[in-house]
Amino acid sequence: YGLTAAEVAHNLPLLDTTRTAVSTVCPRFTSPMQCTPGKYRRIDGLCNNLYSPTWGATRAVFTRFLPPDYIDGVSAPRLALDGSPLPNARLVSSIIHRDDGFHDHAATLFIVAWGQLMDHDFTLTAMPLDPNNRNELLQCCHLPPDLKDPNCFEIDIAPDDPFYRLFRFTCLDFTRAFPGVQQNCKLGPRTAFNILTGVIDGNTVYGGTDQAARDLRTGVGGQLRHFEGFPGLPLKPLLPLKTDIPDEGCIREDPSQRCFLAGEIRVNETGTSVLRVNETGTSVLRVNETGTSVLRVNETGTSVLRVNETDTGVLRVNETDTGVLRVNETGTSVLRVNETDTGVLRVNETDTGVLRVNETGTSVLRVNETDTGVLRVNETGTSVLRVNETDTGVLRVNETDTGVLRVNETGTSVLRVNETDTGVLRVNETGTSVLRVNETDTSVLRVNETGSSVLRVNETDTGVLRVNETDTGEIRVNEQLILTVAHTLLMREHNRLALTLAHLNPHWDDERLYQETRRIVAAQIQHITYHEFLPQLLGEGVMKQFGLLLKKKGYWDGYDPKVNPGISASFSAAAFRFGHSLLPSSVERWSSSHKFVASRRLHDLIRQPYDLFRPGVLDEYIMGMANQPGQAMDDAITQEVTNHLFEEPKERFGFDLVAFNLQRGREFGVPGYGAWRRFCGLDPILSFVDLAQHMSNFTAAMYSKIYKSVADIDLWSAGVSERPLPGSLLGPTFSCVIATQMQKLRWGDRYWYELPNQPSSFTLPQLESLRQTRLARIVCDNTDNIDNIQLYPMVLHDPRLNPRLSCKSGVIPHIDLTPWVERPHPAPLSPHPPPPHQAFVSETLISSPLRTDSAQAYFFSYGNGR
Repeated sequence: YGLTAAEVAHNLPLLDTTRTAVSTVCPRFTSPMQCTPGKYRRIDGLCNNLYSPTWGATRAVFTRFLPPDYIDGVSAPRLALDGSPLPNARLVSSIIHRDDGFHDHAATLFIVAWGQLMDHDFTLTAMPLDPNNRNELLQCCHLPPDLKDPNCFEIDIAPDDPFYRLFRFTCLDFTRAFPGVQQNCKLGPRTAFNILTGVIDGNTVYGGTDQAARDLRTGVGGQLRHFEGFPGLPLKPLLPLKTDIPDEGCIREDPSQRCFLAGEIRVNETGTSVLRVNETGTSVLRVNETGTSVLRVNETGTSVLRVNETDTGVLRVNETDTGVLRVNETGTSVLRVNETDTGVLRVNETDTGVLRVNETGTSVLRVNETDTGVLRVNETGTSVLRVNETDTGVLRVNETDTGVLRVNETGTSVLRVNETDTGVLRVNETGTSVLRVNETDTSVLRVNETGSSVLRVNETDTGVLRVNETDTGEIRVNEQLILTVAHTLLMREHNRLALTLAHLNPHWDDERLYQETRRIVAAQIQHITYHEFLPQLLGEGVMKQFGLLLKKKGYWDGYDPKVNPGISASFSAAAFRFGHSLLPSSVERWSSSHKFVASRRLHDLIRQPYDLFRPGVLDEYIMGMANQPGQAMDDAITQEVTNHLFEEPKERFGFDLVAFNLQRGREFGVPGYGAWRRFCGLDPILSFVDLAQHMSNFTAAMYSKIYKSVADIDLWSAGVSERPLPGSLLGPTFSCVIATQMQKLRWGDRYWYELPNQPSSFTLPQLESLRQTRLARIVCDNTDNIDNIQLYPMVLHDPRLNPRLSCKSGVIPHIDLTPWVERPHPAPLSPHPPPPHQAFVSETLISSPLRTDSAQAYFFSYGNGR
């Protein structure tokens, strides 16, 4: 349309799409909604901001500090300043980011673990993954153009690559993130979206959806699920085991091995509700780019499960269509065949009595009027979709049946295709087939398996379209063992606090205990991040400059409803990946007496947390994290992640995390390094000679050999290469970008723990108690045999500045929970006692360990470097 990049970025979003046809396809969660302030956060983050409810919520697009740098202004990744391609990402990695770094003199591995924990608390990019293993990206390398997914953005490897040439490995699979939808479907350039909440709320502990949160709870005493891994030994529990899809996010040599499950939902890792949106923003939830109208969900706001636009009798739900299988047109009617038919759910038009739904209000899915034993749904409350009492092959729903089309086996699963059947679920009998299970696929089109899952296309199809199938939990919890350790500490801390609150308030039920503890733990995470993590990362000067210093007493009244706390593209795709420079080549274990025990190569612990099943080893890794220095912040990156990332056992090479970082920044439209220097008000860099003033001469010289202009250098690469500021781990550019984001996370969060005058505000005594939170105390209280540790575990021990202290001493502060004591309210006196049945109902409500309706009141809610 002849628009400039500036017009696309600045002017298009000004158009009011609510008065156009775009509004008919705009997903509901992007539309205005009524919000009521409450004491507890919604799991999905909606209504944090009462005026802009999607700010900081799940599925919100990444924000931008600068307009995106796309060559066409809309979507195409940037080129060099002279119009030529940028240097190959793997080439930059192998030349600039070689493994020749040094240890830091202050920071320990705890700062790496906490940084990654924070990243997983507020960023998870929606990306298409390989549906065969759900660990890696889609296959893009070596495929002809007509078979490639449109999101493919693979990284070619030069034949003379110093490492990969040894294995004749010539290409790294890589795919672009799915584009998101702006609030009210505003138009503009492509922007990826965040599956997680863009605030610090502990969802890495509690999950990102209501279903995930429920699945991680025991339902008793506000406790989180855990695994008693050491029966007979006085050792604390581990995270719960991941039993569903055990290979996901996990490398297993032995089928009996299990990884761990933690918070933060894996919503398909490709997205949640709106998975694919074409460049104009008019098409929602397509299975693949070449299928012009396949499996759209809610295009008009009421229509679900349309097969295609030109077929008039197959699986439509459109209001104007008279065809088959409408879903919830009125909000109360499900699976109606057509408007005029009173026998509902007919398989085809010529059949006069098939598949009626609830004609009398009591009988569901009966095949015909005279048949008394076919296809009833849950007439007894336990049996669903059974063909007849003696048939063992078709349409049963009990656990022992091998048939197809199971509905609600456990009360949560709907429309499951038989796991072992490869060609079932044809709607008509003429051979034209509707909703046929892929001939080579064994599990297609599952709807709402866990109560929140919708629309699985098939296991082998590259248009994945999965939304929260059966797994809930943080797939990345097993990404690195030190991250798994951090997750374990927070799970134990939650359960410890919940147990104490239960003793202090025996009248509190499970729901109250869970929500209050969740609220406390979120505050603890915020406090540790701004009191221990950021001061070490940024230094006191930057903390003051950006208003990040916490108050020592009283409330902080800094909330600004005009500030969007959401995560920015530059922060997610570049700046907050600083920690990759700090990663060591090996991870050490130390004894409780602070003596070195052993070490293992880093790549052997990625997606392989099995050491933690050995008694006492978790404590040793924690001691290692407190005693082992991280690598220095510089351009050197360990080859454990540049050559061996996600390396499978018995293989000799893996992937390149640095190349993924660079490619992700480019596809996100993150501008080059020079633009960020200008954004931060820093001295401009006009030549490679200028560059040498801010990083080593050798690094500047290497940049000049592969980049044509300093303006072309990628933000992540230059950001980790800058010399750190005094008292900081980071250089000035990354300090600026990260501090800007952290400022927004504090100023734009209505639930921030220091705030007054909010329904969620803590009392002053509670706030003063929360300020006593220390990471060292969490270590002391939630390990087995650690009896002393330095006051600030993210900083190396120093006898004078950071001494080791006994866990039993009062020097490491305790959080006091007595300000949370609440006297039970006496029941009001009544001249007439309640009827017996009312008293019975009341007791039932009080004693129920976990009520779904109560939990639902709080609603539902990698960036792994790729």
